[in-house]
Amino acid sequence: MRAGFALVFLTLLMPLGAHADTAARFDQGIDGCYSTIGEGGRQTAEYLADAGWNGDADDEMGLGWLYPDGTEDPFITVAIDGSFCQIESTSLGSEAAAGQLRRYLETKGAAHDPDKDEMGCTRFDLGDGYAVTITSGGDDPTCASDKNSALRFTYE
Repeated sequence: MRAGFALVFLTLLMPLGAHADTAARFDQGIDGCYSTIGEGGRQTAEYLADAGWNGDADDEMGLGWLYPDGTEDPFITVAIDGSFCQIESTSLGSEAAAGQLRRYLETKGAAHDPDKDEMGCTRFDLGDGYAVTITSGGDDPTCASDKNSALRFTYE
């Protein structure tokens, strides 16, 4: 009976470990986007390379994609010209992503004045033309999702 309970308990814990790994990688992605926004996609790739992120770029499209070693969740889409960097998760909801973003910005001592974008989604003005918007993930984002998320860092 104990062996059965232990097996069930360990099976239940496995997704928590996977979630923690995804959250840690998401933090790396936040750091990569925040630290290199406005500089260009190649700088983002170089910044995250030591943490095991790699990917490819399509110069014609002007985009690059970065993935942590061995997984595709989370992932980054970055403009080669540095105009945006988006960290997206297929498993962390937007509320969890927003919490991680707030903790990161507070740790950095970064100003992050809340506002809304044209769709009504939460947007933080980071100053000097930098901002980050919180949405769901996917090709047709909404302002929130329990299942996925995206943080889009922009420089204007």
